[in-house]
Amino acid sequence: WRTGIENKWSGRFVCCTSPGCIGRCTLNFRVEWVTSNEHHTVRVRQGPGQTNMTLWDTSDSGDVASHEFGHMLSHPDEYSSGTCPMRNPVNTGTVMDDNTEVVERLVRPFCDRHGLDTSPV
Repeated sequence: WRTGIENKWSGRFVCCTSPGCIGRCTLNFRVEWVTSNEHHTVRVRQGPGQTNMTLWDTSDSGDVASHEFGHMLSHPDEYSSGTCPMRNPVNTGTVMDDNTEVVERLVRPFCDRHGLDTSPV
């Protein structure tokens, strides 16, 4: 799960400190399993089963963990669902839709907090 999350979310975008990205800081996300002072608690159960941000199962792939990690970063689901018919956006082709890729708008908030621009690596 750690590898799946870090490979999908890290090293793909930079925060730019000046126009043209002369000064840049690569965004990296590090997963640490701890026994105290956690940011999030995840329970693990024997799978397969329905997974959510705080309940994972032993058959979940790194891609599924990457999606759930996106929730930990405050991103909502982006796939169509009959139980949430007003969900928008949907079918985005991102990690929050079909567990595929992280796109710039998902990491932009990390740069925005510091008044920086975002750019692909």
